[in-house]
Amino acid sequence: MLVWDGAPAHRVKKLRIATAISLANFPAYTPQFNPVERFSEQLWSELEFGVFESSDKSELYPAKILEKHFKQPELVKSMTLFPYIRHARLNLN
Repeated sequence: MLVWDGAPAHRVKKLRIATAISLANFPAYTPQFNPVERFSEQLWSELEFGVFESSDKSELYPAKILEKHFKQPELVKSMTLFPYIRHARLNLN
């Protein structure tokens, strides 16, 4: 199964794939189906409108933001760990 969202950049007029693959379409912007959407939204909000003195500083800034999130895993979980994921994680075995 191929799962994709309905974002305009992900649409195609005609898709030729093997008949053994079925398609599942999500509506555009469905963070509950794609948890990284919420995390990405947070990162972009911290990155936008950045003005840097040099290209070196502009390259270091995203790493600095990510480092902050790596040090706060509970914050990342609060953005991405939807109840259905928590349930599946606890009931896999």
